[in-house]
Amino acid sequence: MTVAKILQDKGNKVHTIHSDMTVGEATAMLRELRVGALVVVAEGDQIAGVFSERDLVRAIATDAAGALGQAIGS
Repeated sequence: MTVAKILQDKGNKVHTIHSDMTVGEATAMLRELRVGALVVVAEGDQIAGVFSERDLVRAIATDAAGALGQAIGS
C-alpha cells in the first residue's frame, strides 16, 4: 500500500477545532469523525497546532477527568 492509495481512500478533508474549545469537545469530535487528530486553529483561522489522541492521553494522565474541561489552547 502506498501513501497515495491511503490518501485516495481517506480523502483530502482536514478537520479543525478552535483553540478555545475544550479537551472534552475535541475528544467527542475525534470519536464522531473517526480520526486520530484535529488541526487546531486560533483567531483568524491561523493554524496553532494539532490535537491528537496522544495529547488526550497525556492530558488525562496529568489531570484525570479535570482535563476534559480545559481549553485546547491552554
